[in-house]
Amino acid sequence: MSNLLMIAVSTVTLALIIYSVAIWGERLTHGLRGWQVVLMWLGLVLDTLSSILMASIAGEFRLDLHGITGLVANLVMLAAAIWSTLALRSERPDMRQVFHRYAIWLWVIWLISYFTGAMLSMGR
Repeated sequence: MSNLLMIAVSTVTLALIIYSVAIWGERLTHGLRGWQVVLMWLGLVLDTLSSILMASIAGEFRLDLHGITGLVANLVMLAAAIWSTLALRSERPDMRQVFHRYAIWLWVIWLISYFTGAMLSMGR
């Protein structure tokens, strides 16, 4: 495994851990906190960085199963980060309730991309 690939895999795995702590932290505390929002943005940055690294290793962005699920997952993380920021700043409790209801599903979508990439990589 090349050094660049090891960095990319480590970065996406760190994104998984950080994003999971943010989502499950919100879920288990039944409330959105500033540290959770910071972790969502950090997870997004790490996931984006790992995607850029992996695309540079491959030499291109591939519009295959993992490319599509990865793009969707990155957009989902962006939406979750923006949504959590707005919900935290808002005085409207319904924004936080809706985030609480759907954030876990956004995490599941991201997991599908993570494990799709892992499984497809094992086949190479």
